[in-house]
Amino acid sequence: MFYREKVLEPVEKKSVQQVIAQRLRHDYGILGDKMIEILSSDILTWLKEFTMETLYPGQTIWLAVDVNEKHHPHKRIEDTRLVPVTLTIHCNEDIHLLSTPQMKWKDVVKHRIARLFTEAYSQGGVLTQTEVGALLGLSNQTVHRLTAEYQKDMDVDLPYRGKVHDIGPAVSHKVEIVDLMVKGYATPVVAHKMNHSISSCDRYYKDYKRVVKLGKSYTLTEISTLTGMSESLVEEYIMLAEKLDYRL
Repeated sequence: MFYREKVLEPVEKKSVQQVIAQRLRHDYGILGDKMIEILSSDILTWLKEFTMETLYPGQTIWLAVDVNEKHHPHKRIEDTRLVPVTLTIHCNEDIHLLSTPQMKWKDVVKHRIARLFTEAYSQGGVLTQTEVGALLGLSNQTVHRLTAEYQKDMDVDLPYRGKVHDIGPAVSHKVEIVDLMVKGYATPVVAHKMNHSISSCDRYYKDYKRVVKLGKSYTLTEISTLTGMSESLVEEYIMLAEKLDYRL
């Protein structure tokens, strides 16, 4: 019950009508849930009458969180701006990979996961690992594990929402990585230990150094604005710097 209510419920609430309702509420100042429900339903009906999406076989339309949307821990999905993105669930590339003798099924799934994150991001949206799991019929744990393996094997960072918007464990992992690097561990060693790419580890350390330098002259909110990092990540970096006596 907890998993369904806390994890899957936000996915269920994502719909075209919800996007319309959100725009009516926030962009046009229309008040009253009942009026918003009626108007959003009518507008959706009109859209269906006069528009038609063109999709290739194996593709679907999905509603992703806008990449520029500011994350807040208490922000409801109903108040979050969504954008429609075209996602490729299955294509000829998958068939080609499956027909390659040395290619394992797990590796094909990794490529599909990476494709979904990348396609959404290229269209101005970000997907959660939960959403990708729902699209591919995989558990959260499986998507998380395969995502980490793909990033490490390919030495890339995939643009999933937790990473792009600094949400949840993605933040603490960055701090753990920086902590090890400040203590003198070599980047390849840290990358292997934390199951991250070398390039991402280097970037986290660079971000940490920026926060330490700016922390001497600016507030937490100002640093967040200047660096583009979330306030929660900036705060964790500052706390780490204080613990380490501001070592770089």
